[in-house]
Amino acid sequence: MKIVLASYWEPENHGPGRKIGISPSKPRNLQEERGYDCDLTYPDLSPGQLYWDYFSAKKAASNDEELKEAGKVFVSGFVTYLEELKQEILAAVESHNTTVFKLMGLQDGDTLLSWEKEGHLTYRMHVANFLRELGYEVDEK
Repeated sequence: MKIVLASYWEPENHGPGRKIGISPSKPRNLQEERGYDCDLTYPDLSPGQLYWDYFSAKKAASNDEELKEAGKVFVSGFVTYLEELKQEILAAVESHNTTVFKLMGLQDGDTLLSWEKEGHLTYRMHVANFLRELGYEVDEK
């Protein structure tokens, strides 16, 4: 099963399936501005409050060292969160005698969206690694 990870702002990179937000917030008026809509979200794959804490720390940073530290704290927290989520999913798969694909509900060709454009630093790479570890084929844009 193939899942695409891309930016809200680059519909040319989206897969053929549903558009699903994995960011703590999403742009308004996507239909008007970009010609598609994104009504679905997958909050379990969003960094949630970790992102907002990082955003605040980044704005408050007075030098490069503080900025780097804010990034390290964010990445460490998000990777730890995803690892714990993976373990929960694997336990649920076993206890319910099902598959990761059925449990997670993603469909072939779905696109998981966040704000950052292709080529910019983004947490999508951590989500991509998480999905690969669970058996998905992932196209990262």
